[in-house]
Amino acid sequence: MRQAKLCAFLLGALFLAAGARAAAGEAGYKPASRFYYSEKDFLNYETAGSGPAILVFLHGFGASLHVWDDVIKYLPKDRFTAYLLDLKGAGFSSRPRDGRYSIRDNADLVNKFIKANDLSGCTLVAHSFGGAVALFSAMDSLEDPALKPGKLVLIDPAAYPARLPGYIRTLRIPGLRNILYSLTTRVFQVRHILGKVIYDRSVITGELVRRYTAFMGQKNFAYALWKTADQMVPERPEQYTSRYKDLKYPALIIWGKEDRVLLLAAGERLAKDLPAAQLAVLAKCGHDAPEEFPEVTARLIETFAAQ
Repeated sequence: MRQAKLCAFLLGALFLAAGARAAAGEAGYKPASRFYYSEKDFLNYETAGSGPAILVFLHGFGASLHVWDDVIKYLPKDRFTAYLLDLKGAGFSSRPRDGRYSIRDNADLVNKFIKANDLSGCTLVAHSFGGAVALFSAMDSLEDPALKPGKLVLIDPAAYPARLPGYIRTLRIPGLRNILYSLTTRVFQVRHILGKVIYDRSVITGELVRRYTAFMGQKNFAYALWKTADQMVPERPEQYTSRYKDLKYPALIIWGKEDRVLLLAAGERLAKDLPAAQLAVLAKCGHDAPEEFPEVTARLIETFAAQ
């Protein structure tokens, strides 16, 4: 059965191998501000709004800060100032060939950004892989008050060990990932993965696909993606999950009821493990609430952050 699925995937790839390969500039995206964490390496970030409440946004695996584009437009600019980060190796951020793309590595960089910009007390808003990064940062704040968040908004976060989805397992197999990446177009790759992530496939428009393909032609893109996939699961995860009970920050957990990547049971477990958490479940929503239901997601963030 697995061989049949792989053959079907490869046959489809061969038929689509001449598809479009958009560049970031062609999609209308441009680098914004740079936060240097070494002499030559940096995180790209954008800011939006000028309000007193500070929000720091962290995207998920394979995405960029533009995953939040549809959410940001619904947040009142006079009430919030948003910092939207491209995590290491994503969007317009650096992609050094240093092999350091784990959750821990990304959390260390986010921590440096928070401290350098004096963002203690912010609301961390994070999705999927970014949710795991936010949880690591929150745990670090237990020892370093300069990192202390005011609140956490966690959207389908990768909070517990779980069977990785098929597309990530594939990216962890060196020979296979090279073949598939070479044979298939970026458009095909993105549509295939979004089809696994998003519940209502009508959401997968050409514009949404370009939001992902725009960055896939940049130098070391595949290297950074593969290294992140390789290091997706932290060693001894129980040493982290056992500390959730110590995170007493107000937390809003948003979960898609039809999430097939991380099941709702994980969200229900996290809502119990975090002492001050509440859970909002979105019907007919998969693993990508920021792009499946951006207005609803924005309203939940706005209401919670303003409390």
